[in-house]
Amino acid sequence: NLVQGRYVTLIDNNQYFFDFNPKDLENVNIPSFNLASKYYFIYNPEDMDDNLQYNIQKLGYFLDKKGIQTVLACDREENCDKTIPIKDCSNNAFYFKKTNNSKSYLDQNCIVIEGNNEDISKIVDKIDMKIIGII
Repeated sequence: NLVQGRYVTLIDNNQYFFDFNPKDLENVNIPSFNLASKYYFIYNPEDMDDNLQYNIQKLGYFLDKKGIQTVLACDREENCDKTIPIKDCSNNAFYFKKTNNSKSYLDQNCIVIEGNNEDISKIVDKIDMKIIGII
């Protein structure tokens, strides 16, 4: 169903929203991964904006519905809020990187989500679809 320009599906009485139609994501590649019980959402504090925050919240919603705990984390101390931990890929994490390259890959224990705003949104949608088992 299309609701306010977003795609919606109902699974186990939970509503899930996507910004893209699954057919539009066929060329978006994500690494295969098994879910852990806890993930850090790692980001560069200088990259944080409304779009990145939205995608982090969207991925967090899908993981939360699966009972998976998520924690925000910075990849560096500089400009990072003192209450947010500093983490790297030695921890189970989704690592959000703003770059001109659109790709998603595994780096140690990180699932790296890399690209511009639209690329990150597409990759997050594809990962969300995998989490709830529709792809």
